[in-house]
Amino acid sequence: MLILSALACESTGSTVGSHRACRSTIGSGQCEGSWKKLSGTVTENIENDRISSFDTIPVEIRVSVESGAVRVSCKDPDGETRSAQASPGSPAALSADCEGDFDELEVTFEALDGDATGVSYTINYQVP
Repeated sequence: MLILSALACESTGSTVGSHRACRSTIGSGQCEGSWKKLSGTVTENIENDRISSFDTIPVEIRVSVESGAVRVSCKDPDGETRSAQASPGSPAALSADCEGDFDELEVTFEALDGDATGVSYTINYQVP
């Protein structure tokens, strides 16, 4: 059985040259995406109708960047921010339990110290 999921984007920043694709099954999902340029802060909302408010969602997030630095983060069920930072030649790997919201999971990307270019990410998650 295939469950539809989508990826929406909110931001206080901007992106150029966006690409993203998501897929999910009953118990898990994956989103892959990239930006030619990331400025400021962008929140990716991974939509999945099996995610409920306050669910604990185990995630594995990988981020790489060609130039600049990017912090990737999510909020855990206790309201604490879990994050990792990527820089050229040093990809980020974030393994955390993030809190679900009504039909979605929020993952935030922040360009540090100016713009980041060549940003690629993969988000793997488990649905309760």
